[in-house]
Amino acid sequence: MVPELKDDEVLIYFVFVRKKYCPEVKNHHQMVFRNILRDNSVEYILHKIKKIPDEFIDYKTNISYKKNCYSTYIDLIPKSTLKAFIKFQKEMTDLMYQSFKNKELLSEFSKIKAKLLSNIHKSSSRKPYIMIDIDTKEEDIIDNVLEKIVDRPEWISETRGGYHLIYKKTSETCKVIYTELITDKSFKEVIEVKSEVMTPIPGLLQGGFLVNGLEC
Repeated sequence: MVPELKDDEVLIYFVFVRKKYCPEVKNHHQMVFRNILRDNSVEYILHKIKKIPDEFIDYKTNISYKKNCYSTYIDLIPKSTLKAFIKFQKEMTDLMYQSFKNKELLSEFSKIKAKLLSNIHKSSSRKPYIMIDIDTKEEDIIDNVLEKIVDRPEWISETRGGYHLIYKKTSETCKVIYTELITDKSFKEVIEVKSEVMTPIPGLLQGGFLVNGLEC
């Protein structure tokens, strides 16, 4: 279900370490790896995933994070590299002029790759999907959601804390989601609707839990 990429589009995949999985993580969560996908074929994506390092180290504390700290995600919203480059060019030009006055800012140029990837990550070209994040494993909740929405989801993942239901973003599906699901008080504490579709990759660990793809 990974979207077909058009023109200048790419996808982003990334690894987080999270404090709720590992107390040694300083912040709520920390991104330790991020890269782009230029193709949506299964073979290409698997090849790229296999190149993710097995170990990440916090070079400030010299702590090596364990595997149960990691969550590996893919963002299913295509990104425009052209739109990202325009943002990136403006950011770097502004930084260049600021550094003339403040030499301490010159060190920011060493983060050029991270800045470019950040701009790509923020430059969505279109939004073909919408995601329902269910924060419980109660089967009646997921069954109720599936009953309310006529269209079947494109994909369902069982995550560490619940389920991710990913739908094509149609007017009919969005109408049900925003007029029936999020207004239903029985779903209030356990459902979150996300137009930014960042979901853990099935077959990889999310905080020590093996993410599973379920039959739709």
